[in-house]
Order: sequence, then C-alpha cells, then structure tokens
Amino acid sequence: MSLGTWFKEYVYIPLGGSRKGTARTYLNIFIVFLLSGIWHGAGYTFIVWGVLHGVADILCRVFRKQLELLPKAMNWVFCFLFLNVTWVVFRADSLTQALSLLGRLFAGGTAITDELTAALHPNVLYDVLSHLPLPSVSAVYAVLLVVCAILLSVFCKNTQERVAVWKPDARSFLTVTALLTLSILSLSGVSAFLYFDF
Repeated sequence: MSLGTWFKEYVYIPLGGSRKGTARTYLNIFIVFLLSGIWHGAGYTFIVWGVLHGVADILCRVFRKQLELLPKAMNWVFCFLFLNVTWVVFRADSLTQALSLLGRLFAGGTAITDELTAALHPNVLYDVLSHLPLPSVSAVYAVLLVVCAILLSVFCKNTQERVAVWKPDARSFLTVTALLTLSILSLSGVSAFLYFDF
C-alpha cells in the first residue's frame, strides 16, 4: 500500500472525506497534507512542506475552472516550479537555509559549479562532455538533464498509466538494460539515501 493510499484510507475517509460539504473537504485535505509533512520528520521544514502542498491542493480545487482555461503547458510549468520550490524546503536543514537557497535561486547570479552537478551525473556522460570543447561542462550537463526530464515527463506514460497496458517487448528490454548499465557505471559516486536522516 502506498503512502498516499494509506493516508486516504486511514485519515481522509475517516475524517469524512468529501461527504460533509466543501469547507470540511478542504479542512480534511489540509489535515492529510499536514500529517504527511509530520510523518516525514519532526522538523519545521517538513511541516511547512506539508502545509504548502495542502494549501496548493485546496487552491487548485477552488480555482479548478480557471486553471482548466490555461494552456496545458502553463499548468505543467506552474506544477514543475511549485514542486521544485517545495523540495528545497523539504531538503533544507532549516527554514532559514530554505529561504536563503530560494533567495539565491530567484535572485540569480549563482553559477552552476562542477561540484553541484558532480553528485548527480552518470560518470560516462559527464566524462564525454568534459572532453568536448564546451564553455562549461556543468552548465551543458544541467541543461541536458532538464531537457531529458521534460521530455520524459511529457511524452512517457507514468506507472499507473502503463500498468494496465504494459507488455514486455524489445524496446522496454533495451531501455531497462541501458538504465541498469548507467546505474551500475555510476555506482562509484556516493549517494546518501534520503530517509536515512529519519
């Protein structure tokens, strides 16, 4: 059972779900997201992360008709920006650090450094880029990551969409093999598992 399903079955529905009017529905949604934040950790950053998602979900429901009039791409951009901003809050050690990082992010002027992208790169791709006559390997790499992420988000079905119709074939085999190979080649990098902090 996923975390979202657990909160729906054991928190949202027992609170009344959407059966007790609009105001109560919004309150129930807010409580679920607040508890979700607290579940991730006792720090204020997790609580704020949960509150932000709760408020965003409620606002999306309140302004659903207006949002549906916007171009689909604009809604994707809003969602992408919101999620990335709230992940900064989630991963920061304190609210002060989160605000400082967000201030630097939106103020601009901070260069992308090799150290910043070194923890994220598959070694093979990064090594290839580092030998090309490019102005900044880390900047090119960051742009490639963003472009790939956008293409995957827009053109690939998510897990729930694929489960009902997915059948093994040569293309999926080659894709999984390529991703597995890249993962194995990148094992030399140190990456701490997020939930080890809890």
